[in-house]
Amino acid sequence: MASTSASDDTSNDASNGPRKAPARSSGEGERSSEGERRGIIQIFANTLVKLKLKNATIDQPNAADTTTRGKAAIDIQGGGNVEIKVEGNNTLNGYGNSAGIQKNDDVSTGKLTITAQDTDQKLTLKGYDNGAAIGGRNHSYNHYEDAAGTKDIEINNGTIVVDGDFGSKEGNAAGIKITGNAVVDVTGDIRGSYKNYNDDSECTTEIEISGNAQVNVKKIDNNGYIWGGNIGQSSGKNEKITISDNAKVNTEGCIGGSNEDNGSKNGVINISDNATVKAHEGITGRNSTVNISGNANVTVGEGQIGGGSQSTSGGVTISNNAQVNGEFYGIECNLTLKDQAKIEGECTINGNKFNKDQASDGAVLDARINLEDGNIPDHTRQFKENGEWKDVSNRLDGNCNHTEDKTYLSETIPSTCSTPGEKIYRCFYCGSVAKTEPVACLPHTWVKGETVAPTCTQKGYTVYECSVCGQTENKDYTDVIAHTWVKGETVEPTCVAGGYTVYECSVCHATKRGDETEPTGVHTYTEPVKTVAPTYTERGYTVYKCQTCDATEQRDWVPMLERESTNSAPNYTVTGAETYETSVVDGRYIIAVPSEDAALNAVLGDLRAIKAQGADVVVFRTRSRESSLVIDEMLAMGPDATPFVLAHNGGEARLTINGAAHNELIH
Repeated sequence: MASTSASDDTSNDASNGPRKAPARSSGEGERSSEGERRGIIQIFANTLVKLKLKNATIDQPNAADTTTRGKAAIDIQGGGNVEIKVEGNNTLNGYGNSAGIQKNDDVSTGKLTITAQDTDQKLTLKGYDNGAAIGGRNHSYNHYEDAAGTKDIEINNGTIVVDGDFGSKEGNAAGIKITGNAVVDVTGDIRGSYKNYNDDSECTTEIEISGNAQVNVKKIDNNGYIWGGNIGQSSGKNEKITISDNAKVNTEGCIGGSNEDNGSKNGVINISDNATVKAHEGITGRNSTVNISGNANVTVGEGQIGGGSQSTSGGVTISNNAQVNGEFYGIECNLTLKDQAKIEGECTINGNKFNKDQASDGAVLDARINLEDGNIPDHTRQFKENGEWKDVSNRLDGNCNHTEDKTYLSETIPSTCSTPGEKIYRCFYCGSVAKTEPVACLPHTWVKGETVAPTCTQKGYTVYECSVCGQTENKDYTDVIAHTWVKGETVEPTCVAGGYTVYECSVCHATKRGDETEPTGVHTYTEPVKTVAPTYTERGYTVYKCQTCDATEQRDWVPMLERESTNSAPNYTVTGAETYETSVVDGRYIIAVPSEDAALNAVLGDLRAIKAQGADVVVFRTRSRESSLVIDEMLAMGPDATPFVLAHNGGEARLTINGAAHNELIH
């Protein structure tokens, strides 16, 4: 089924008056005062009609199989112009003798333009049986008058696949133009032909290929019957084929008409500028004029260039920096080699019809020049230098070392935006490739696309896509925008840390602190961590820690202990000797033990009783050791009931208080 959208532009036409040109789609057969319905989509155009094909398929052989409805997918009639824009992948099939897009020159005098944004957009056109894929209708059985030529068809972009002929099988093919960046692949012919098979004067073929267009024409294999692959009319007069600019043309057949008696006659074929042409079976046409000029590069697989030996007029002119190359090809008609043009590839030339006097220094002639019928001449190679032709045939044995500075630019493989090109230089002496040079890539053809808005974390940008290779690049950057802050949790200040409010971006969830305040400096002491008991010299207290930080405070003070008056004697014991002596001398309470090893066993309260006797220091003396204990230092170590032991072992002394060693108190 077709999936199409059509838009009509209305313009004022002095001959027809202002009117809207309808684009009519499928329905029952109908006729109009404007013409006869012949297609699934019928366009009667008296003003400009624009039709968009977007992923459309028109392929309805059964619905189209009526004489009232017509069998073309699209049929165009009237004097107005029609523009068809291709988007996506589209297929239009014609049936019977009708074309996929049918434009018969007897009912359509306006121009048809097929265009697209780029070559990724594709339109496939199919003919059926005797019908062209695009162009004029063929005759029906025994009704030769039904056949029609076509005129004024331009393809200027997109990829167009033609399964069948482009033009007309029986009639004119005038004003056929392929240009811009169009890619046209034809399986069949691009052609016109005489009508009714009996009058070659009726046929006019005009084909122009220019711009950066690429055209490939292949043969058709119809159950072993192989035909097609040609550009030009099969017969008739008034043929003109022009290939120019940077166009690239490749045919499996020939360019031009036949050299036979019933072939096309008096044609003009111009190949110029930077055109690259490969014609496998030649560039032909009886009495045709072939002009190859500029920097054109022409390769012929086999066959003839020009009208052949039967031609009585016309001829081939190769001029400027043009180059012709090939295998097993010949130029048997009049041939003129001019300027710095070059003939390569061992061409066979009719020497009796050859003029090389207009050639300039740098011209090359690699040929077999035949002066007598029936003879096969030797292969010679010449190039013109200092005004004279120089024979270098001795270099054709494969031993040329290309050391001389005698090379010429033979071919330039153009670069694209994604692939570098190459310049190929050949040796003047032997014709082989002597060196190559890279050609830098072309700049991309950027087409503005989607614009991505900036966010709070990423810059904005516009995506540009190359219309040639599809590469993308981000450009036109814009700065990030501000965060969208939303107020969240508020943290109160503490004794050591300031307060703040947490804000979160609702877009990217980034956070920040705001509304900051200074620390309070006020501690909250709630946790008791240590209790210190009072002594006779110090008050007791409790240490509290701040609940927030490590700061501490001493509180809950307890008064110092008061000493009680007592006349009680100390209650210590001495082990290690049966007897010992005590005395108080100058504030020192001396315990003298007549042995090497002895121990004083007491509690701290015993020291308090000794101090009541007027002593401040206790001296424990054995034969090899004397130790002193300051009473106040000892009393600070705990309550009066705290036990301690001062032991001498020969010259060694050891003090333990409540089981813990405290030798630091021994003096």
